[in-house]
Amino acid sequence: MLFKYIKDIIDKLMSPVLPKGFIVNLYGHQISIENLKTLGKIIKYHPNLPEGFSIILSGNKIGLSGLSVLANAIEDNKSLPTSFYISLNDNEIDDIGVRLIAEAIKYNKNLPQRFNIDFRNNLIGDAGAIALASAVKHNRSLPKDFAIFLEKNHIGDSGAIALINSFIPNGFKIYLDDNNISDSGAIALASAIKKETNLPVDFKVSLYGNSVGPKGVKELVESINCIKNLPLSFVLDLERNQIKDDGVLALAELIEKKKSLPHGFSVYLGENDISDIGGIGLFQAIKNNLNLPELFRIYLSSNELSDLSVKELAEAIKDNYNLPDGFHVDLSSNNIGDSGMNFLSQAIISNPNLPYNFSINFGYNQIGANGAKDLFDAIKHNTRLLYGFRIDLGHNQIGNTGLVKLANAIKSNPNLPKSFHINLTANSINDMGATALAEAINNNSHLPEGLSINLRLNEITSVGFNELSLAVKENKNLPKGFKIELGYNHTLRKY
Repeated sequence: MLFKYIKDIIDKLMSPVLPKGFIVNLYGHQISIENLKTLGKIIKYHPNLPEGFSIILSGNKIGLSGLSVLANAIEDNKSLPTSFYISLNDNEIDDIGVRLIAEAIKYNKNLPQRFNIDFRNNLIGDAGAIALASAVKHNRSLPKDFAIFLEKNHIGDSGAIALINSFIPNGFKIYLDDNNISDSGAIALASAIKKETNLPVDFKVSLYGNSVGPKGVKELVESINCIKNLPLSFVLDLERNQIKDDGVLALAELIEKKKSLPHGFSVYLGENDISDIGGIGLFQAIKNNLNLPELFRIYLSSNELSDLSVKELAEAIKDNYNLPDGFHVDLSSNNIGDSGMNFLSQAIISNPNLPYNFSINFGYNQIGANGAKDLFDAIKHNTRLLYGFRIDLGHNQIGNTGLVKLANAIKSNPNLPKSFHINLTANSINDMGATALAEAINNNSHLPEGLSINLRLNEITSVGFNELSLAVKENKNLPKGFKIELGYNHTLRKY
């Protein structure tokens, strides 16, 4: 069957006319060197490969012979389609193997406009990265949309510095998440950013899963400060590094003092050993900047933040009537409890001008029934919440008492916003809570459009399900988009 599948694909490739976006998917198919040679000849000599042509060779353990075939097909090819993508991820390719492809890139002056190679999850180190960087420097005819994906390899600072210095000045895209890059690599990236005068509209700096510390972050912050006109959308992803409180405080200073942060400014800081020192400093900066951009987002999951950080966040929310639409903070998997919810609840009550699509993620913390009570009482009393208000409390300890309070809020607040969403996944809720919610649904003729309540992974049986079903049937004024998610409960299948 496997041989026939590969033969059928090769037979299709022999056709003189292939459809746009044609994909050769040979993922994990143990392609032989003979078939790979045939594929190489087709790439090299086919007169009309279509735009968007892609070859997926992931998970095949392609050796040096196979890489040599592919390199030859690329190097001597003057008729590759406008958009060409080849995936070689998960092939145990090392520095010697990647040099073969680097040589092909180096000498082909006719690579297509959108030429991408995927080397993710291989064994490429600094020597291979330097070979790719050298190829890029040598070939002055590389296309504008040239990109190489090198996530999940073994590239350290010397390889990263070489790649950054050859790719960034030419506007090419290089992806280096999950490698072994430390402050030296981050400093090189900062230096390259400083020199750029024409950053792309959707600029993203990502060193996710490396070993960048406070020193590297401070240099990156300085480089961002030097950019007079930041691009329309700016993302800084430093999740799973070692930036700690000192690095966060440097970012906090940037957020507080730079008054022209771009639309969609997002910072990912999860898993960085950040304590309340960093959290408080960051939220004070948010409090002090009255010109935060739309879609301002901070991700702080899996750190060491406590209720003290939430208290400072609450102060920022309470006192800032100019919070932007799309304001989002992710505080999942920290050390936040009921006191934190109390602080946030007071802020929600105090601020009548919370923005559209305001959302906070408190999933995987230690929030119990008292914290939920405070939060849902605040929702009950704030009659000016706007479209898209969202709180994620999944995987806490809210229980039936918390859900009963939510039911009371739904029953008592006729002005809940459209697309109001509460996530209560995995909170030890059973039929008692489901019944209270059913009563609230049945007795409220003014439920908002898009109301969504997630009760997955709880302990609701067919009894609670039937109560909710009956309430939905009997309420003749249910709005569009109303949804209760009950999948994976005690005796229920996925719905």
